[in-house]
Amino acid sequence: MQRVIAAYRAFLSAVVPERHMVRGFIARHLGSRDAEGLCLDIGAGTAPFAAALRQALPKARYVAIDRIPSEPVDLIADATSLPLPTGSASLACFFQVLSHVPDMAGALAEVRRILAPDGQILIVYPFLIPECRSRDLWRWTMPGMERLLDEAGFDIVAHEPQGGILSWLTGMLAVLPGSLLIAHRAGWRSGRGPIDSLRLGLALLLSLPFHLLGFAAWSLDRMLDRKPVFYIGAMVLARRRHVSA
Repeated sequence: MQRVIAAYRAFLSAVVPERHMVRGFIARHLGSRDAEGLCLDIGAGTAPFAAALRQALPKARYVAIDRIPSEPVDLIADATSLPLPTGSASLACFFQVLSHVPDMAGALAEVRRILAPDGQILIVYPFLIPECRSRDLWRWTMPGMERLLDEAGFDIVAHEPQGGILSWLTGMLAVLPGSLLIAHRAGWRSGRGPIDSLRLGLALLLSLPFHLLGFAAWSLDRMLDRKPVFYIGAMVLARRRHVSA
């Protein structure tokens, strides 16, 4: 089953357009930074963007943080209570995680505490996507996320939508097989038997054409509408605001 899980992760990394959008955002907006200190991947899970972060910030120390122990995780902790020194991090990331955190304000305040004065926060967040199988609480428009970060003491550096209406359509078709075939609430974590492997493999096979169509949809969305009001989610980079004494 471990091989199946590894193949599943590699498949998603290669064929899901949203993964490529995030890696591109990281390369564009973090690749020129010469940051040191800690690079925190909060709620890292399987750490799908670890390689992209290490490449963009080679002098920073990457740390994967999650509440659930797993092979990629370096530190077991909650987002609202991180056992790290004040001002120790140059970057903190939430990749599709903040929507699962009940105390968003507490998590953002904790991140602000551990960030250095010039530290940044990177958030990838959902808007028009189905509810996840795990605890899923929040959705944001881009203006809504900007207001949330402003109130938490951050200034926007870069903010980009993920796709548009065509990307949304292919994305919804791509998640449909998994929604129908993998019915348990805990996703891949709860299944380890042959039937689970068969269901997972079939879901991946049926979703593949829609994932591949998603790349063409993504390109068309960028050509047709640079500022869409209909988008899957977005990616935002913000800097810790300096507070005058």
